Amino acid sequence: PLWAVLYRAAVALHLVAVASYAKELRCEPTEPGVCHVRESAETSWETGEFRLWFDGDIYIDEGVSLVSLLQAADIMIISTGKLTIMDRAEIKSESDIHLWAKAYEIHSDVSLLADVKVTFGDDYDTQECEKLSIFGDRVNISAGADMEVECPKGLVEITGKNSKIELGEIRPADQVKFHCRCNSAHIGPGVSLDAPIINIEAATDLILSAQMAAKKVDTALETPEVQLNLKAGDWLHMGTRESEWRVHRLKAAASYITLQTGHVIKKSSGTSTLENTKRAMNADMCLGVMEKAKGTLEEFASYVADKILLKFEVVIVAKETFDMLPSSRVMGASLLICSGDEGTLDSGALLSAECRGHGPGKGCCTGETLQDCGAAGGASSFGDGGNGAKFTTQSVDPCAKTSSSKVAPFSMAKDSTLPTETASGGGCGTPSDVCG
Repeated sequence: PLWAVLYRAAVALHLVAVASYAKELRCEPTEPGVCHVRESAETSWETGEFRLWFDGDIYIDEGVSLVSLLQAADIMIISTGKLTIMDRAEIKSESDIHLWAKAYEIHSDVSLLADVKVTFGDDYDTQECEKLSIFGDRVNISAGADMEVECPKGLVEITGKNSKIELGEIRPADQVKFHCRCNSAHIGPGVSLDAPIINIEAATDLILSAQMAAKKVDTALETPEVQLNLKAGDWLHMGTRESEWRVHRLKAAASYITLQTGHVIKKSSGTSTLENTKRAMNADMCLGVMEKAKGTLEEFASYVADKILLKFEVVIVAKETFDMLPSSRVMGASLLICSGDEGTLDSGALLSAECRGHGPGKGCCTGETLQDCGAAGGASSFGDGGNGAKFTTQSVDPCAKTSSSKVAPFSMAKDSTLPTETASGGGCGTPSDVCG
C-alpha cells in the first residue's frame, strides 16, 4: 500500500501517526530493530485512524494504554518482526483493532477491546505468521462482532489461566464468529470462548480444551447457542477432564479424533424433530462426509449443513480412528459418528441420541389409531413395534396395529444399513387437532 511505502522512507526508530491524524507517538529504541512504546507516551487520540508500522520488533510496554476515542477509527499495528504486548497493557478502539506480525507474544492482564472486530494477521509483507502465543493469565479480548486469527503456517497457543475471548454485542448471533486458521493450535482449559460460532481449522494438530461460554440468545430461557466447527489434518483432541461443552451443533473432522477422559459434549437445549421420510436416506451417509472432510473446514461444514437432508446436531468424522476415553460422553438429539478404520469406546464412555423423534401420529411408520378400540398402536421405524390393546382384568385384546403407514418398517436385509430417519411416533389416541 502507498502509505506503507511512505513509512519505509521515514525514520525507522519512531512511531508515527499519518500527518493528518491527531497524535505522534515516540518509539524509544533499546537496540537496532527494537522499538518500545513507553508508558509515558501520549497514547489517546480523538481524530482519525491510527496506523503504526515498524521495520523490526515492537514492544507495547507494561501499563501502556492505546485508546482510540473516535468511532470508525481503526487501530492498526504492523511489525515485520515480533509484536510483544507486556503486562497490564491495553489497546482499545471504538472500531477495529488490526495487528500484523511474524510472531505475537501477549503477557498477563492484557486487554484488547474493540467495538467491532479484532484481527491477528500474517506479517503484512511476507504473509508468514510463525506463532501467536497468548500465555499470560487474565487476558481479556472483547469484540462487538468477530475475532479472526490468520496464521496458516504457524502455531497458535492460547493457554493463560482465567483468560476470556468474548464476542458479539452489535450483530445477530448467527453473524458473529471466532475464526482461527493455522498450522497447529492449542487452546487450553483456562480459556473461556464466548462466541455463537466458533471455527477452528488446523493443517496438522488441534488441541481444544477451552470452556464454551456462549451468549444467551434467549434471555428468558437462558439458552446458550454455540455452533462449533473444527477441522484438523492429523490429530484432534477435544475437551479436558471432567468438563462439559453445551453446544447447539458440533461438526468435527480429522484423521484421528480423541474425546478426553470424563469430557461431556451435550446439546444445549430442546429437541430435534425431523420430518424427512425419504427412503433414500437409508444409505450410508458417512461416505459423503468422509469425502468432504478432505477439503476445507468451510466445505465440510457447508456440506453437513446443506447437503445432508437430516440435520444432525453432532457430526464427528475421523478418517482413521475415533477414541472416546473413559467416562467421556456425547449426548444430543441426533448424532452422526463416522470412523474410517476404527472406533473405540472405553469404560464408561457413552453415545446417546435422546429427545429425538416425532410426536404421536407423526412420521413415516406411525401406529394405528382406533377410537372404538380405545388404544393406539406403537411406532415401528425399526423392527415390528407393538400393537395397542383393549384390556380388562380378565383379558387383553390387541386391536390397534403398529405401522398404519403405507411405508413398511425397515428390514434387516443382509445388504441394508441402519436407518437414519427420525423415529416415528406411536398412534394418536386423541382427536387429530390435539394430537402431536
